[in-house]
Amino acid sequence: MSRVAVVTDSSTCLPAELIDKLGIGVVPITVHLPDADGVDGSDQLSRRISEAVERDQYVRSSHPFITDYLAAIEESGCEEVVVVTPAMEFAGMLRNASLAAELTSRRAVVIDSRTAAAGQALVVLAGAAAAGSGASLDAVVAVVEDASRRVD
Repeated sequence: MSRVAVVTDSSTCLPAELIDKLGIGVVPITVHLPDADGVDGSDQLSRRISEAVERDQYVRSSHPFITDYLAAIEESGCEEVVVVTPAMEFAGMLRNASLAAELTSRRAVVIDSRTAAAGQALVVLAGAAAAGSGASLDAVVAVVEDASRRVD
């Protein structure tokens, strides 16, 4: 098991196999649809979103709450956690993750990936690979920060 956990949100769209293999914690985004809300990553959500868009219905999403990030940090199984969020210009996730990091008893560092979606996924994967190899918290942070500067 890694000494350091890596947590992110579901906007990275990482495949479940990679999430499981690398032990990445994923906090889901809630998608609000006309018929009912859905949690990103749940079965049939993509189909439901497509159908709503085809019907020209309003679809929106909500970023994870502070408590969602706090639960992911606390349930990570590690005493040290790196949380990677999308660029603060895209969403309020950095703020919520940062507040959760202040509330936890674990050592948690929150990093703005300076990107989103696929770019954020690459940053998360770099950090998870470092954590999986047994890197220290400082080393994982350095890898994530370096990846976030290089991703375009």
